[in-house]
Amino acid sequence: MSQDHQGSSAKTPIPTEIVARLEAASVGSREIDGLLARHFCWHRVEPRHMRGSAGGWIAPEDFIGLNGDGSPKLDGLHGTSIYRDPPRLTQSIDAALALADRVLPGGYWRVHRLPPLEAVYAPYWATFGPAGGQEAATGNTAPLALCIAILKARTAAEADAVGRSEATAQNTTANSEGGE
Repeated sequence: MSQDHQGSSAKTPIPTEIVARLEAASVGSREIDGLLARHFCWHRVEPRHMRGSAGGWIAPEDFIGLNGDGSPKLDGLHGTSIYRDPPRLTQSIDAALALADRVLPGGYWRVHRLPPLEAVYAPYWATFGPAGGQEAATGNTAPLALCIAILKARTAAEADAVGRSEATAQNTTANSEGGE
């Protein structure tokens, strides 16, 4: 779940700072890639915890936790991959699609380059999400548009999950009160 999720809220807010940066960007950047990576639970390894001076990144599925000194716990049996940089989510359509598959496996996506007369806001249009519930976005590059659509789709999926959870809790309460 994202860091922006608010458990008691029925609607999860879209990470507006990241979306604003994506919408304003003319091209992808390492800085925005880092913001997205952190939002999607990539763990940043500080330089002091690595032999090299640059630090690194651990993918969500490889991150085990932290030691008492703040250094990452590493898998001694299988190894933990530490990457120099986060994936180039805003610069590579392949990286953006890999993110889409991680965020909502089986989601549907589309990316179109708009004709110049139709590109009022941005030259690329993308959608992403489950069948019948895709979120649309525009961006100055295909990866930027897709990343915005991914953020919107994940936010919508989280809001749906919160709504279903609250509905289930209400039904359970109603059933337990009616059975007495």
